[in-house]
Amino acid sequence: MGPISLDFSHPGVPQLDREQWQSLGGLAFAMALILYAESYGSIRTFAMRHGDNVSANRDLLALGGANLLSALFQGMPVGAGYSATSANESAGAQSRASAGQASSVNPTLTVTCQWATFPSTTWPRVSLTTNQ
Repeated sequence: MGPISLDFSHPGVPQLDREQWQSLGGLAFAMALILYAESYGSIRTFAMRHGDNVSANRDLLALGGANLLSALFQGMPVGAGYSATSANESAGAQSRASAGQASSVNPTLTVTCQWATFPSTTWPRVSLTTNQ
């Protein structure tokens, strides 16, 4: 393991040829269906549990917008997973602001680990010694 580069890329569309775009389009459509089906299940379940309104069009628009923004920064697909929603509720979340607070943990840990006082080349040795 070597140094970890934390590179914030600028938003943009990747340079792909026609064949790659066609292949990507089929995969993206399948992933969008899977993400929406999984997300809508958790959205509907928890909205009904708490007496909130469910709007399929609003939810699809929000997921689509989040995924487009993520794609521009070459990020991971975005979805409303059941396990994360359950964990958030089990931790005592009372408002929608809790999702924003929970989502700030990953970037915070990434930045903290990037600029930690010990070099990343010692991480394997540290983790090996803690397991013994």
